[in-house]
Amino acid sequence: GAKATNIVRLGRAGLPVPTGFCIPGNTCRQHLRAAGILLQLTTALPEFEDATPQYKRRILADIRKRIADAPLENGLTDRIAEHFRTLEARAVAVRSSATAEDLPNQSFAGQHDSFLHVTSLGACIEAVKKCWASLWTERAFDYRCQNGIDHIDVEMAVIVQEMIDADVSGVIFTANPITG
Repeated sequence: GAKATNIVRLGRAGLPVPTGFCIPGNTCRQHLRAAGILLQLTTALPEFEDATPQYKRRILADIRKRIADAPLENGLTDRIAEHFRTLEARAVAVRSSATAEDLPNQSFAGQHDSFLHVTSLGACIEAVKKCWASLWTERAFDYRCQNGIDHIDVEMAVIVQEMIDADVSGVIFTANPITG
């Protein structure tokens, strides 16, 4: 995703970036496929066109729950554990980074979930799955609908970084966010 790509760019430019690792977006797709959720999505999406808001809300909640409840493949759990341990951090931030973020005409700002002050491997793994599940919140789903973005094509990378005690933070706009 764009966030992960930009963090790498900042590090390569010599700026101080908290240490961390990235779980690539295609890993989310593999998780969905292994748990049978990808098949459920491709079947359910055509039904959403004429669905009531209550039905859509219920189906999206079920998709998020299935993503969060499905166990990770053992190899992935082991790789996350290995990277998590090498951070030697008291706490980490588990940050979403979808492939549809920061596009020329869409930002997706605040559409997907991130988790701060995660202190254990188990909580980190749960937060990773919750980041993936946040692709299927009503706000993210509706935003993709409004902007003509294919739901199945979007992938979610996850960044796990050491939490730092920041003195300041902010956002810089290189163009007026209203007028472009």
